[in-house]
Amino acid sequence: MLTIEQSNQRINELISQWKSNFTPLADSVNFIRGEISRRAFGGKSSPGENTAGSTLPTVPYSTTPIYVSNDSIKRKVPSFQIGKRGTKIKSAYFPQGYGQLKDAVGRNPIELTGTLFSAFANNPILASGQNVSIEIPDDQAGKVKGLERKYGTIFQMSDEEEELFTDELAQEIADAINKALQ
Repeated sequence: MLTIEQSNQRINELISQWKSNFTPLADSVNFIRGEISRRAFGGKSSPGENTAGSTLPTVPYSTTPIYVSNDSIKRKVPSFQIGKRGTKIKSAYFPQGYGQLKDAVGRNPIELTGTLFSAFANNPILASGQNVSIEIPDDQAGKVKGLERKYGTIFQMSDEEEELFTDELAQEIADAINKALQ
């Protein structure tokens, strides 16, 4: 059993460590990044949501007919290899536009995939003293700006995520204090 003086000493040591490396904050940011990632990027069959909770895309995809090179489609869709004139073509033709292309190839309904997803989910968080941030590489920043301009804020915490983050941070702090007092 610890005395009050020993407890105070251990708490003061913990606070001193936190001045240069506030690990509960870093752990909480890492946790909430996973939550934001699930919300923004969605799942295999579910679309993502922006911070306001609106399903992405928040505006309909273009319905202008498009031709797409088969080389750019991972899953070939033979029924779309018939052109406007009813003849077989080398590329794929989507008379109802981009939305039809997305439905046909079975992708999430917003281009929050590939390198942007990987960069957001896997880049190490930046922790320096009492500051922690989630960074997206410069080569992906343009994608974020473009997506948010079109679909609304995506990569900020929603109200629910802020509450969850606060709860997680409080739990991390309590756990660290309890561990220090053992």
